[in-house]
Amino acid sequence: YFVLGGDGTHKGGMETFDAMQELEGGPYECAVVGVPKTIDNDIMMLDRTFGFNTAVSEAEKAIDAAYIEAKSQDNSIGLVKLMGRHCGFITMQATLAAGHVDIVLLPEMDVSLPKLLHQALQLVKVKKRIVIVVAEGCGDTLIKSTGGTDAGGNKVLADVGIWLKDQLYDYFKKMQHPLSIKYIDPTYMIRAVPSNANDTVFCSVLAQYAVHAAMAGFTGITVGKVDESFVMLPIHAITKGTRTVNIKGRQFERLMRATEQPDLTPGPGDDWALLPQAPPPQDDADLMRDAPITEPELIASLGALAGRTRPSSSGMLEAISVENTKLKVFSGYGETLVDRPLQREDLMQSNDELRNLEVMHLSDRFPSKNVVSPLKDLTSNFQDDASWAVQSFSLTDRMDSGKGTPYYQMVRAGPREYLHFDPKDGSACAAIVACGDLCPGLNCVIRELVRSLTVYGVSRVYGVRNGFNGISQPESWMELTEEMVAEIHLDGGCILGSAAGHDSARQSAQNLKQAGVRQLFVIGGDGSQKGAVDILGLLSGMEHECAVIGIPKTIDNDLPIMDKTFGFDTAVCEAKKAIESAYVEATCNANCIGFVKLLGKESGFVTLNAVMSSRVVDLCVIPEMHVDLDKLLAYVEELMATKGNAVIVITDGCADSLRNAGKGPGDNEDVGIWMRDEILAHFKEIKKPLTIKYIDPTYMIRAVPANAQDSIYCSMLAQHAVNGAMAGFTGVTVAKVNERMVYLPTLALAKQETKRVNPKGRWFSRLVFSTRQPELTPEFGMAPVKSSNKQMEAIKNSSVPLSINMCLTPNDEVHRLEIINLASKFASRNIDNPIKSSVLGSAEGLFLNAGAWVTQTFQKWGEADNQGNTYLQMLRSGPRDVLHWDPTDPEAAAAIVTCGGICPGLNSVIRELVNMLHIYGIKKIYGIIGGFKGCVSPDTWIELTSEGVQDIHTQGGSILVSDRGNPPHIEIAKSLASKNVRQYFVLGGDGTHKGAMQTFDAMQEIEYECSVIGIPKTIDNDIRLLDTSFGFDTASTEAAKAIESAYVESTTNANCIGLVKLMGRSCGFIAAAATLAARVVDVCLIPEMDISKDKFLDYVAEVMRTKKQGVFVVAEGCGDTILKSNGSTDAGGNKVLADVGPYIKDEILAHCKSLGIPCTIKYIDPTYMIRSVPSNAYDSLYCATLAQQAVHAAMAGYTGITVGKVDERYVMLPIHAVTKGTRSVDVKGRMFERLIATTKQPSFAA
Repeated sequence: YFVLGGDGTHKGGMETFDAMQELEGGPYECAVVGVPKTIDNDIMMLDRTFGFNTAVSEAEKAIDAAYIEAKSQDNSIGLVKLMGRHCGFITMQATLAAGHVDIVLLPEMDVSLPKLLHQALQLVKVKKRIVIVVAEGCGDTLIKSTGGTDAGGNKVLADVGIWLKDQLYDYFKKMQHPLSIKYIDPTYMIRAVPSNANDTVFCSVLAQYAVHAAMAGFTGITVGKVDESFVMLPIHAITKGTRTVNIKGRQFERLMRATEQPDLTPGPGDDWALLPQAPPPQDDADLMRDAPITEPELIASLGALAGRTRPSSSGMLEAISVENTKLKVFSGYGETLVDRPLQREDLMQSNDELRNLEVMHLSDRFPSKNVVSPLKDLTSNFQDDASWAVQSFSLTDRMDSGKGTPYYQMVRAGPREYLHFDPKDGSACAAIVACGDLCPGLNCVIRELVRSLTVYGVSRVYGVRNGFNGISQPESWMELTEEMVAEIHLDGGCILGSAAGHDSARQSAQNLKQAGVRQLFVIGGDGSQKGAVDILGLLSGMEHECAVIGIPKTIDNDLPIMDKTFGFDTAVCEAKKAIESAYVEATCNANCIGFVKLLGKESGFVTLNAVMSSRVVDLCVIPEMHVDLDKLLAYVEELMATKGNAVIVITDGCADSLRNAGKGPGDNEDVGIWMRDEILAHFKEIKKPLTIKYIDPTYMIRAVPANAQDSIYCSMLAQHAVNGAMAGFTGVTVAKVNERMVYLPTLALAKQETKRVNPKGRWFSRLVFSTRQPELTPEFGMAPVKSSNKQMEAIKNSSVPLSINMCLTPNDEVHRLEIINLASKFASRNIDNPIKSSVLGSAEGLFLNAGAWVTQTFQKWGEADNQGNTYLQMLRSGPRDVLHWDPTDPEAAAAIVTCGGICPGLNSVIRELVNMLHIYGIKKIYGIIGGFKGCVSPDTWIELTSEGVQDIHTQGGSILVSDRGNPPHIEIAKSLASKNVRQYFVLGGDGTHKGAMQTFDAMQEIEYECSVIGIPKTIDNDIRLLDTSFGFDTASTEAAKAIESAYVESTTNANCIGLVKLMGRSCGFIAAAATLAARVVDVCLIPEMDISKDKFLDYVAEVMRTKKQGVFVVAEGCGDTILKSNGSTDAGGNKVLADVGPYIKDEILAHCKSLGIPCTIKYIDPTYMIRSVPSNAYDSLYCATLAQQAVHAAMAGYTGITVGKVDERYVMLPIHAVTKGTRSVDVKGRMFERLIATTKQPSFAA
C-alpha cells in the first residue's frame, strides 16, 4: 500500500497500518510505504521532497514577471505572493534563483509593518521600481488569521498578498508618493504543472525504492534522500513536526545578502512613531495639466493634412464597366460551368458600398525631398500611389455589421521608391515611445524600428522612457543603436518602460520640434492612438514637419478593422497555460473548481481564444455577455453534481455583465474574487462541499517575450512603420487587414469605439460549442450589443464613396469555386439543424445559405500592376439551417483518419471532430489507425467517444497513428461502405487530399453516399491558397527555440558556429519563419534559393573572420539543391533527400581549415522535435475551428472538399483547388526580402 503525501498524509498512513494490526481476524499482512510529497519542502530530516524543485522553477518565473512589470514603469512595485503555509523554503529559493528581489518576507521572520512600509517607500524613491516577495504563511504572522480550518484541518490563512498590497497603497497615498503595484499570485500555477527533469528523475528513484522496500516486507516506512543517500525511515521519524527556515542559518544569510534588505524586526517601542510625518497636502497648482486638445483645435492645426470634408453618400452603385472582367464558375471537379462578364452583384450585396479610406501625407503641406530610396539595391518591390488593397467582399452579412456593409480600399504598406525625407539630414532624428500597459513584443518592435531606420541611413534614433510624459522630460531620452538593441527581443517587458497618461502634450510637441524629430513612432493601444493624433495636430500647428506613425499594441486585441494587434497571440498562449493549471487542480482535488480570471477591460478576446484553445473550460464569462447570477450559480451547482469538478474562466471587465437585480460586484471590486466568494457562499448555503483554486495570471501573460508568430508580426509592423514614415505618410497606423499590410488613418481609429466580441456572433457560438454552457441571460433580456453602424461611423467619416470600377483592372477574373453537394445525386433528409438549441440566443447570421460567397482580397501593387489578376470566390464554411444527413440514424457512422507525417494539432482536430459530431447527435464515430492502409484493415478501427478523447489534445502526435501509403481506393470506399460511414474526415497534406478525392471518386463508382471532407495538415505550410495549415505555427515556434540554442552555443564558445537543419522538403517556410522569429541568424538557406556552395563558404569564412561566431540555418530540402539525392522514394512517394546538415557542417570545417580560420560547429537537428509536440494556443484554436467547420460541411452534405482559412475567412474549397501543385517561398517576394533584411546575407546565386 503506497501513500503519497506530506507529514499529515504519512500520519494517516501509519494510522492505517496500526488499524491493520487490530483487525478482528488478526493482523492483516500488508506493506505500508510512504513516498514523501510536498512543495513546501517542510518534511523533517529529508534533503528535499519531490515537486519542490519544479515549484521553485515556476515561482521564479512569477518573480521574473514581477520584475519585468516593475522595471517598465517608474514608482512601481512588483508584488508576488508564493506558497508556504508554515515555512518559506519556496519563497527563499525562488528569490535566490531570480536574483532581483528587494524585500522578501517569510513566515519564520518577525516583521514590523511600519519598518516594511518605510523601507519600501525609501527603495521606490531611490530605485524607482522594486520587487517584493511574500510567503502565504505571513498571513498568520504579519496579520492574524480567523482561526478557521479547512477540510484537511489546516488553518485558513488571511490573504497576506492582497492585504499587503492595500497597506502599501494606503501608506504611499498618505506620504503623497505615486505608486503602481503589479500583484502576482501564481499559487496554483506553480504546482499544477508536470515535474521538471530533476524532479522526474527523483520521482522515479523514490518510486523504485518504495517498491523495493514493499516487496522486501518493510512497512510503516517512507523512502527519501538524506545527505544525498536514498534511505528508508520509520514514519514516526518524519512526523514529529515540520522543518522551517533557520533565520540564523547560512541559507537565510545568503537570502539577506541577495536582497540587501535591513533588519525588519519590530523595535522595542512603537515603530509607527518612528516613521516620518506625512508631507503637507500638495497645492492644486502643482497638479495642473494641459487642457485637453479640442477637436476643432485639432482640425484647425492639421489644416491641409486633415483632408477635405467627406460627402454624405450611400456610395456609387453603378454597374461594372471595366473591359474584359469576367466571372468564371468551376464545378467541384474543376470543370468550367460559366464564363461571362463580371457583375457588381457577383461580389457585393445591393446595399453594400465601397469606400476609399484616406490617409494623410506630409507632401500635402510640406515640399517633398524626393530622395531615391537607399533600399533600391535591396528590393524591387516598391509601392506607389496606386498601391491599395480592399477588404474581402462577402455576399453574406458579416457578424460585425448592420445592413449594408462598407468595404474599404486602403493604402498598401511597403517601401516607396522615392522618399519624402532625406535620411542623411544630420540635423534630423527619429524617436520611439511606448505607451500604455506592457505587452509581449514591445522590445521586438523597438529593435526592428532601430534596425530599419539604420538601413535607411537615419543617424540618430532616440528611445523615450515613460510613455508620452517622458517626451517632455529630456532626461527620459536615450539614444538607441543597433548594438544596444541587438538582443532585447529575447526579453519581456520594454527597455523604454511603458506608461499611460499624457500630462503635457504641448510641451511634448515643443520638445520634439526642438530635438529635430522628423519621424515619431508611437507604440500603443486606442488611448495611445489618440495621444499620437494630439501630438500630430500640435506639431502641424507649429509648422514642424514630422511623420507620426502608430504601431497598434494591446493584448486585448480590441482595435477596430485590423486582423489583430501584436502581443495578443503570446498573451493567449500564456493564458492557456493558466487554464490548463486550473484544469489540473480541478480534476486532481475532490469537489474542486479551477477558477481563472483573465485580462480584458471591455472585450473578451483573450478569454475567448484561451478558452477555445485549452478546450477544458465548462463556463466562460466575458464582458460582452449579460449574466443572471442565479442562473450561473445553478449551472455551477449542476456541473458539480454531474462532473464533480469544473473549470470556470471570467474576464476582469465583467463587473457590468454581472450587475442585475440589485446584485453584482462594487465599482472597484475584483470581479474574480467577488465571483469566487459568491460561488463558495452559495455552496455553503446549500451545504455541499466545494473548494476553489483561484488563479489570476494577469501580469504573467503579458510580461513575457513574444512568441514566434508575434515576433514576426512585430518585425513586419516596425518595418512598414519606417517605410511609411520615410515616404512621408503621417497620422497613420500600420496594421494587417485580411492578411494585407496597410496604412489606416490614426485620426479615425482614435475616434472609433473599440472592437468587442459579438455575443450573437459566430465566434461566440464556437465558444459555446466548446464549453457547452447554457443560456445565462436574465429573463428581461440580453444587454444591447454596441451598434456596429455606430462603431464604424468614425472610420466611415474618414473615407469617400468609391465606384467598384476603381478596384478593377482590365482582364481581372473572379473564379467561383463551386463545391459538390450530395443532394445533387442523392435525396436529402432535409433535417432541421439540431445545433440551434446548442447556441445561445438567436445567433445572427450563424446559419449560412448556399449563396454565402466570399471573394479574395482585391489588391493592386502599383501602376505597373495592370495586366489583370485572378481572384477566387469561395463558399463560407459554417453551419447550415437544414442538414442533408439525419444525425439520429442509428445505423450510420462517421470515421476519421490521419495520413502522412505527424504534425502538432492532430489530436486537437480529432478531439474536436468527435465532440462536434456528438453535438450534432452522431452516436458512432470510428478512428482508423494507420492512415489509408488502416481503412482496409477492420482490426485497426476503434470507436471514439467524448470521454476517450477528453485529454488527447495535451499530447503530441496522433492517437490514430499516422502512416503513408495508398491501398486501392476502391477497396477503401467499399470498406467505408461496409461500416455504413456517412461522414469521412481525412487529415493530411496535398498527397492525402488527392487520395481522399480518389476515394470519393471510387464511392461514385459504387454509388455510395458519403461526405468526404479534408482537413489540411502539414508543418511545411505548402498547401496552396490557404493562409496557413495547422501545425505550422507550433513547428515554427519550436524551430526558433533550436535556433536560439544555436545562438547561445555560438556566442559562448570561442570561434563557434551554431548550425541548425530544419524541416522543409520542397519549401523553406519553416526555416524562413523561424529565422525571422529568432532574429539571430547570419545565413538562412532554403530550397527555393539558387546557391553557389563556393560563394556560401566564402561568406561563412568572412563572418568567422569578422564576428568570430555565426548562426547558420539550412532547410532539409537543400539536400536536393546544394547536393543531389539518389532519386529513391519513400512509402508515400516522396523523394529521399540527401542529409544536407552533416554535409554542410563538413564543408564549412574543411573550408575554414584550408584558410587557417579556427572554427568549431555545434550542430543541431531538431527535425522530429518540432513536429511531435502538442499544438500551441494558436494552432489549438485553429484546429478546433477547422474541425467544427468540417463537421458543419459534412452534415450539410458537402463532399470532395477541404476546409481552411483564406484571407482571414473560413471557407470550403474543392479538393482539386488545393492539389494543383504546392506553395513555395517567392524569392522575389516580401517574405524573402524580410528574411534577407534580417540576416543581411548576400546573394549566393551562381
